[in-house]
Amino acid sequence: MSNIKLEDCEHIIEASDSSLAFSVFEDCSLAESHFKQVTLESSEFREVRFDRSTFSGVSFAGVAIVGSDYEGMTIDGIDVSTLLKVYAEAQSETPCVA
Repeated sequence: MSNIKLEDCEHIIEASDSSLAFSVFEDCSLAESHFKQVTLESSEFREVRFDRSTFSGVSFAGVAIVGSDYEGMTIDGIDVSTLLKVYAEAQSETPCVA
């Protein structure tokens, strides 16, 4: 395995049938990139912008999204902010059972 360090540069990377496991991307732009048949299992995303991105045929099994901006986000056409608001209202109306 080789270790390639890129810093303060601009490149287009085309990778196929490759392992980039354990890679670190920090303060990088991957704007307008395409990911197809990619495994991101057990990856961590912090302070990442997915604005105007599309996820299709994606597995989100076991994914946790916390402390994020959901403005304009939809799941199967349903507005996520509305879903969260309705859920919160339903929870506040549910009587506690001891």
